[in-house]
Amino acid sequence: MKWIFVCLGLASLAVVAAAAGSCSINHRSGSYNDCDSTQDCDPGQTCKEGLCVVVGTPIPDGGVKPDARVPPDASVCPPQCTSCSGGKTCIIDCAAGASCGPQVVCPLGFECDVRCNLDGSCRNGVNCSAATSCTLQCTGRNSCRGVTCGAGACTVNCPAAGSCETVLCGPSCACDVKCGLVNGNCFDVRCTRPECDTGKGCSAISSPSCDTCP
Repeated sequence: MKWIFVCLGLASLAVVAAAAGSCSINHRSGSYNDCDSTQDCDPGQTCKEGLCVVVGTPIPDGGVKPDARVPPDASVCPPQCTSCSGGKTCIIDCAAGASCGPQVVCPLGFECDVRCNLDGSCRNGVNCSAATSCTLQCTGRNSCRGVTCGAGACTVNCPAAGSCETVLCGPSCACDVKCGLVNGNCFDVRCTRPECDTGKGCSAISSPSCDTCP
């Protein structure tokens, strides 16, 4: 009878050991480097959950996956952009919900496509000084006031009545300010050079010195 209890006890221990083995924790693959920040990772990788992984991939071996509800470009598209395209083009569309009441500021290092398509939109300034290039569509009545271009190409289209009040081309390598109405838009437009001034806006092709973009 004692031998029966001993055998049962050993069998129970074996079952417990097997169960414990089946519940062991999955360790992450050793092929991923540990990190404290993205600076610790190779180019093209980001630091997630203490591991360097390729941007856009889930954490390996059962780690926490990125939230599927977050758009793929959410980590690279700045919050002031209604959408981003081509990796480095920021679209700021007033009619699509962009905040165009306060000053519109284009993000650093992006090509900026600003669409001031609502009446009175972009009236507190559009700052393109940090953008690699900037294109403004001032199609809303009385839109676009206080536009500041950066060093890159800057194109400001002003077809609407009362649009484009105070446009500063500044250091832009090629500044075009296009004004379609006679005495109905484009007030206080300052071109990069006198020879670029058309009398009703600015042109980057009116003289070779008006387009110095690389």
